[in-house]
Amino acid sequence: MARIEQTIQNLGDFPEMAQEADEPGVRRMPVTRYPFIVFYAIDADEVVILHVRHGARRWPWEDES
Repeated sequence: MARIEQTIQNLGDFPEMAQEADEPGVRRMPVTRYPFIVFYAIDADEVVILHVRHGARRWPWEDES
């Protein structure tokens, strides 16, 4: 939990440091040493956390077969 909070705090200081995700306006930042990814958007002068996902979790667009 502390590592996720640190990642989010870093995004507050440097919001454009992460790569853009497939969805327009959304960025994704991996959590160092842990398999989590923070998805967020930049709205004016705020970083809006959209969700945090486990990196091994199936993506919605992946085929279930």
